[in-house]
Amino acid sequence: MKKKYNVAFAPLNERLLILSFNISKLLIKKGISACILKTSFNGSELSAFKKKSLVKKISDIIPVVNVPYLQFKNKVGFFGNILRTIRVHYQLNSKWEAPYEVLVTFMDDYSVDEVLTIYSKKKNIPTIMLQEGSEPRRNKYSISLYDFFSFLRNLIFRNYFHSKAIGLNSDYVAAWSTLNYKHFIDNGRSSKNTFIVGSPYPLEKIKKKNKTKKNILILHQTLYHRYSSVKWNDELWTELSTQLLKKGYNLTVKPHPRAGSKREIALFNQIKQRAKSINRPIKIMKRSILAEKLIKDTDIVITCISAGANAALGNGIPVIYVDTPFNKNQALNKLSKKNEIILVKDWQEAVNKINNIINNSYKLAHWKKKGYSSLIKLSGDPEIFEKKWLKLILRVINNKKIININ
Repeated sequence: MKKKYNVAFAPLNERLLILSFNISKLLIKKGISACILKTSFNGSELSAFKKKSLVKKISDIIPVVNVPYLQFKNKVGFFGNILRTIRVHYQLNSKWEAPYEVLVTFMDDYSVDEVLTIYSKKKNIPTIMLQEGSEPRRNKYSISLYDFFSFLRNLIFRNYFHSKAIGLNSDYVAAWSTLNYKHFIDNGRSSKNTFIVGSPYPLEKIKKKNKTKKNILILHQTLYHRYSSVKWNDELWTELSTQLLKKGYNLTVKPHPRAGSKREIALFNQIKQRAKSINRPIKIMKRSILAEKLIKDTDIVITCISAGANAALGNGIPVIYVDTPFNKNQALNKLSKKNEIILVKDWQEAVNKINNIINNSYKLAHWKKKGYSSLIKLSGDPEIFEKKWLKLILRVINNKKIININ
């Protein structure tokens, strides 16, 4: 019989693979066995396990367990994904025995995490969703053709897809902050199985030069169809880049790790052409690079909802968040009203805000000083994570009575 681990992690991308590795080590130190499930449900190009050297480094310390029925070379479209998901569920339920007692996911309504959450619940295996981003979506669907078809898919194939929003499909949820905790409770979760664990990302302090160089980092995300229309998305990233270059800023653009579609590649090519047409250099980084590695020489970060901006915020680098038309981030809006973070409505306001901060030493100093406290309110305290996380895992493994770990 194959070895059973106390806990298994199901990372969706490289960032979450590294996170799974780090928080697995916390458990192993306390005698809790852990493994990481190797999958490529959306194709090898988007797999968390694409970098062989990284996988080797991790597997030397934490067991990486191959899930054979969740390995695919190519990505498929909407309807192909339906067929793939149904086939995978049949194979898992009839041919595979889970090598874990507890499953930890990061997005229980998406991709392989959704598949494994449904499978595990059928097998009476407890599931925990550890919050993945600065705030999960409040609504499952937005007003778009894509989400209309998603709604129909989830209704017709209800045994294979979740119809509830993220965080409402797992037995337990580990939220980063008080704001995030309240989000899950307001969305319908019980306080008996929802916990605040703090941020799982330790804040790495960086040494920054005092002199401002007008270096701007844009952390891109594909916003359609959940957060905006295609038109709004393309205009945001194109005009934001172009206008900042025209203002004389040094610009670095970090594409989202999953931004590999033809439309997304065309968007970045258009941005490059715009830069060339005004004779201004621009750096468009590889999407596999972690955002945290780019903030050292950055003066201001711009994003919509990227958790990659947390490291900048915690290090006193001002972050400008751009609000989205659909599924607005409630945490950002609440903190903005209290003047805890900078939230703007569009690219024009973002450009004006950058000019305002860069050219005003008082405001620049104000937002630098405010960064860490804003991070704690937005994304939780990294100092409490190890203790809170361990208590939650022990509670689930031992199936104890309710323990107040908040």
